Amino acid sequence: MKKTTLFRVLTFVLLIGLLASCSKHTDKPANPGGGNNGGGDNGGGTPPPTESYYVKTKMDGAALNYTGSVKAMRVVDEGTHMLQIQGIKGGGSTDEVDLLVYSAEDATAGEYTEGEHDTYFILGVYAPQNRADDLGIFYGGVHLDETAPFTIKITEMTDKYVKGTFSGTFYDNEGNGDNKKVFTEGEFKAPIQ
Repeated sequence: MKKTTLFRVLTFVLLIGLLASCSKHTDKPANPGGGNNGGGDNGGGTPPPTESYYVKTKMDGAALNYTGSVKAMRVVDEGTHMLQIQGIKGGGSTDEVDLLVYSAEDATAGEYTEGEHDTYFILGVYAPQNRADDLGIFYGGVHLDETAPFTIKITEMTDKYVKGTFSGTFYDNEGNGDNKKVFTEGEFKAPIQ
């Protein structure tokens, strides 16, 4: 895909990410007890097990786990298909990881690597909570890194969720471009919305 399209699409993605991050927040009250909650005890005890969604990884060797808000979105803009997988840490933290696949057709199971490809390109975004402004955001897939290239591997894609792995180097491109974070052992499972 053309590099000139990258900047237009990147702006679009950041706007989508901003809008998705500002979604309505609804707190559910604690179960006051009583009734059958499906947990098998009819007394309001342990809730039934639910499907677990996550984005987890190691960044420079330190474990990160994003389970506060996890989702995947599909968008088509002027013929470009985008799959965005987003994980926000939660618990009051706005720390966020986004994995994006831009392609000529809908993304499917398979491996997507950084670099120039005729039918797709990928982008990773790491937005740490304590950054002063947008200058502290790190991007994967923008600078080619031979030591730890950015890769997204989709292992499972259904109409309900997307699952896979990721790894690679993200650079602080908005700042001086020298700072980097290396992501390893990345895994995700996100509901498609």
